[in-house]
Parts: sequence; structure tokens; C-alpha cells
Amino acid sequence: GRRSPMPITRGSSARSARLPRSTRTSTTSDDAPCRIERVGNYVFPSNQRSEAYGLSLVEAAMCGKPMISCELGTGTSYVNKAGKTGLVVPPSDPTRLAEAINRFVDSPVETANWGRAARDRYVRLFTADRMGKSYAELYCQLDSRRR
Repeated sequence: GRRSPMPITRGSSARSARLPRSTRTSTTSDDAPCRIERVGNYVFPSNQRSEAYGLSLVEAAMCGKPMISCELGTGTSYVNKAGKTGLVVPPSDPTRLAEAINRFVDSPVETANWGRAARDRYVRLFTADRMGKSYAELYCQLDSRRR
């Protein structure tokens, strides 16, 4: 079933972070983009390689949200470019995650810039139209190699 985004509290793994009310974690569901629009920042603390792409990161970028994610060696760091659309931290490192969250809290101008850059990157790379065109170009390239 669907679950509401849950606030990160001082009792969570990012214990030392100074968290504003607008910082939330989220689970994926059909209404995720609607919920993402209501938060100021997006934190994706997944530490499992099974998060090969992190679709909710694309949804956060679509909504112009700066992101914090973990470096999993997957597509998550392709979606969230470290220092451009947000911050990328090592997985399973609550101290670094808390530091990243605190940086978001302490640097609202930088964070707003990352949010705008995330939206720009979404428009440039991740819209259905852009991705469809990219796949069509790839298929044409692969087809021409076969001949």
C-alpha cells in the first residue's frame, strides 16, 4: 500500500542533522511526484545496489528539488550529479548523510541553485520525449552496425 512520507527525526540514523520540517524521506508510489512537490529537499538514503536507477530521483529532479543520494555505483549518481544537482554521499554512512543534510539547511542559496540545475537536467535528459528520441537514436546506431 501507499505510505506517507515520513519526517526524518533526531532519533533516526542521521541523528545529528538539524532538519527543517520540509526535509522528508519517501517511499515510491503512484503519487510520489505529488508528494515530492510539497518538500523543499529530497533525500534518497538507499544503500542497496538494487536501487539501480532511483526513479524517485528523476521525479525529484522533475520537481526541481535538490537531492542527496548515496554513491551506489549505479544510475543514481547519473541522475543526481554530485555538486551540480545536489550531494552524493557514501552508502551506510549516517555521519556523512547528516553532514549533507546540514549543508542543505545551512546553504539555502546553493541548495536552490542545485534544485534549478536538477530541473534543467531533467528537461534536458529525462522527459519522455527526450528519452524516446535517445532510444530511437541508439536503435538506429545499433541497426547501422549490423549492416
